[in-house]
Amino acid sequence: MSTVKIVNPKQCAFYISGGIKPLDLLVDENTGRLIYLFDMAATKNLWEVWKVNRPVK
Repeated sequence: MSTVKIVNPKQCAFYISGGIKPLDLLVDENTGRLIYLFDMAATKNLWEVWKVNRPVK
């Protein structure tokens, strides 16, 4: 089972509202930011969507 880490809570809200359930909700101890872990099997397109919509640094 592969997972993808998404560290932008606003992006995660998009996925959650789309019906994709996070497997885990973690907090990065170094930054205090939320880290969501999703089951890649939940949707074949999740990783593609994330690559397109991820925040630009």
